[in-house]
Amino acid sequence: MGALKAVVVILGLLIVGTAGMIGYELFRRSDKVVPATGTAGQPKIVMPKGATIADITSAGDRLVVRLDLGQGKTRLVLLDLGRGGQVSGTIDFEPEP
Repeated sequence: MGALKAVVVILGLLIVGTAGMIGYELFRRSDKVVPATGTAGQPKIVMPKGATIADITSAGDRLVVRLDLGQGKTRLVLLDLGRGGQVSGTIDFEPEP
C-alpha cells in the first residue's frame, strides 16, 4: 500500500511540474505575439514627393519596402513586424556623381 501512495505522489508531481513548464513557456513566448490593431495603430510611412513603391519583400520578421526616388536614387525602409510594423531603419542608395 505504501508503494502505491509513493507512485501516486510521484505521478502527481510530474503532472504539476509538466503543467508548470508548459505555462512558463507560453508566458515566455507571449511577448512575441503582435497585438491586433485597428487602423489607428497602423504604421505610417512618409514617402518623399514623387517616390513610388518599387518592391516589397519579407526578410525574417522584417518587411523591406524599396522606394524609387527617381534620378537613380533608391531608399529601403525596414519595418519591424515584431513591433507592430514600426519603421526600424532606412537605407539610401545614390548613384556615383
